[in-house]
Amino acid sequence: MSLQVNFAAFRERRMQQIAQQQLQELQSKSSRSEDEKDALRAKFVQQALTYLGVPYHQRYHGPESEYHDAPLFLDCCGLVRKVLRDLKDDFGFAIGKGNQAYQFDTLPIKLQGPADMKPGDLVFVSGRFFNPNTKPQVHDMVHVEIWLGE
Repeated sequence: MSLQVNFAAFRERRMQQIAQQQLQELQSKSSRSEDEKDALRAKFVQQALTYLGVPYHQRYHGPESEYHDAPLFLDCCGLVRKVLRDLKDDFGFAIGKGNQAYQFDTLPIKLQGPADMKPGDLVFVSGRFFNPNTKPQVHDMVHVEIWLGE
């Protein structure tokens, strides 16, 4: 066999090994106990609370605003994304750069109502913009919040 064929076979085996390792790591993290899940939820909420006071978006803070040159701006999905990225090792995955519709697709657990909610759950809000110049949002998702509890 040629060097190229041997290398291609080696690469394929190695890629399968890596995929298997990643799957095993994901499965071990997804088999958390309820106590572990509750602790992770609490950590998520605490991390989110560290961003209290971060301004919403620079476009809402003109040059005269004290927040105009802030080092960080977070909108609703930006906050969720930032906290998930901060805790990616704890969660066992890294979320992409998408908006609340992407987050809705990525984290699609539906609850029956507020009685089933726990602190750290994400609440997605849908709505329709009636501006013909605005492109529609996927799933009509326009907002995401972190449930802190009652």
